[in-house]
Amino acid sequence: MFQGWTDSRTERYHPWAVAASVVVGAIFLVAAVAKFDYLRPLEKDIMAFFRIQAQDSPLGIQLLARLLLAAEIALGVGLILPYGRRWLFLPATMLMLAGFGVYLLTLDPAQENCGCFGLWLKMGPRAALLKNLLLLPVCAGAYRFHRRQPLVLRQLWQPLLVIAVSVAAVLVLRPPLKAAPPAALPFAAFPAFPDAPKPLNQGVSVLAFFSATCEHCKASSKALLELRSLTAVYAVFFEEESAVTAFQAETDTFGVPSIRLDPAQFFEHIGEAPPRVYILNDGKVVRFWDAETPVDELRQALATLPARPSP
Repeated sequence: MFQGWTDSRTERYHPWAVAASVVVGAIFLVAAVAKFDYLRPLEKDIMAFFRIQAQDSPLGIQLLARLLLAAEIALGVGLILPYGRRWLFLPATMLMLAGFGVYLLTLDPAQENCGCFGLWLKMGPRAALLKNLLLLPVCAGAYRFHRRQPLVLRQLWQPLLVIAVSVAAVLVLRPPLKAAPPAALPFAAFPAFPDAPKPLNQGVSVLAFFSATCEHCKASSKALLELRSLTAVYAVFFEEESAVTAFQAETDTFGVPSIRLDPAQFFEHIGEAPPRVYILNDGKVVRFWDAETPVDELRQALATLPARPSP
């Protein structure tokens, strides 16, 4: 019954090691599935790590993001199945946990979401690091008490098949996209903003992308209030309406026209994480800022544009 799960020499069955491996594998699979709709932010995180400045993700960055996702799937499946668990998948999992633990140390501790579970479960760098530190000894214990699995070349196809299928699944379900040329009017497809003083592609406007739970976004919203006397101001969110309403109540921005986009479309237009604030002239991007937006810089940038009547 337990063929492949027991020690061939001692017939000792190590249920704790198997159970721990399966639990960690399930966590990896959940995290991987959550990232299927988080690839664009993941690409931007990779670009930020390598200090690559580009509006669209280069093909190499897109492939790297998908390979990381495929690795997470392969590790999850490999920890659950009994093929090469001890000699391949447990050591590789510990290496990945340790490597990303070091990466998490480079992030701003105040960052709201490092993307470990996509948008399903927002987790800051410190919480994610703690998760990795908890999983590492679990994997080490599973490796220590797991039955020995010597590498047998004629069985090598089993773990290799797991890896190949994982890579193929990601590339088929989320193929890399060709970088599109910069749109003349990148926000032309947005739905109309309710109670907007004018269309977004008319005249000078300020367009802000906010997360309803982001403290930096709440601080940046003050800049919007100060600029409403100078030009039209708009806000974009991706959360549910109740969260957006709570944000507006806390920041007193009910008067700022706003819309909600689905997360994939929202993250196409920002950097590593919200907030991002654009200055537009007839719908074309003049300049943008990430993180908390300095009001003085916004005022100076608006002053360089042709005078427009107040909205």
